Amino acid sequence: MTLGVINGIFFTLALAFVSGATVIPLFISGLTKSNIIIGAFSSLEAFGWYFPQLFAGALIVGRPLVLGFYNRNSVVRSITFASAIGLIFLIKDTNHGLLLIAYGILFTAFSLSSGLAGISFMEIVGKMIPTSKRGTFFGLRMFLGGFLAVISAPLVKKIIDCYSYPANFGYVFTIALLAIIIGLSCFALVK
Repeated sequence: MTLGVINGIFFTLALAFVSGATVIPLFISGLTKSNIIIGAFSSLEAFGWYFPQLFAGALIVGRPLVLGFYNRNSVVRSITFASAIGLIFLIKDTNHGLLLIAYGILFTAFSLSSGLAGISFMEIVGKMIPTSKRGTFFGLRMFLGGFLAVISAPLVKKIIDCYSYPANFGYVFTIALLAIIIGLSCFALVK
């Protein structure tokens, strides 16, 4: 239960740095002025989370152990997000179109792999957390992670204001990646 709570705390914290409602649209608005594209990116994370779950259940149904499926998707999530960050620092402000497309592809892969991992995550939680403790489990994850997210908001603003575009978002996303890796690592230790 402790590892799952720590996982949730760090994922909720990471979402403050990669918010589809605030940070991602602000980042994308520096690459394009198209409101349609900016709006599409703001909903990409939710699409990537829910869409694969329509099919992911069939991949894990009946398997006694699903942590390996979760861990493989965790590796994909980490690599794709780290690659997206690397491209921000590599391409910089030289080619907005290329950065938009590359970031879009990698962030889509990150979001889809998150959705695939979601089914196995819930399967593991269902097996390891007794029903009488699930409210506490999810409540602690959300409350503590949300608290850290709220107090980190000024840090996100300060980083965005202090550094030039797009490196400022690269730094913000790097902090999110570190939180994601800590969260994924904790959950990977679940027996």
